[in-house]
Amino acid sequence: MEKGIVLGRHAKETLVQDIMSRKGLISVTPDAQLFDCMELMTQNHIRHIPVVDESQSLIGMISIGDVVREMVTAHRKEMAEMSAYVAGGY
Repeated sequence: MEKGIVLGRHAKETLVQDIMSRKGLISVTPDAQLFDCMELMTQNHIRHIPVVDESQSLIGMISIGDVVREMVTAHRKEMAEMSAYVAGGY
């Protein structure tokens, strides 16, 4: 709401369209790689990225929580596979 305050607006009277960002919007498509999303989030200091289709229509959101959850799941799987390998269960 910082932008609204600077413009002297009140939250109860201000429409989102009056203060939303329109330039430099960041989005990804469903076929984006997880690493690319992590990089975009890190470089742009953001925690959510809209996922859009070929016509730029919003179809979802990816959050830092989604990224972390997937990374943890992948690491747990890899650890289990390595443990099985070391134990001779490959």
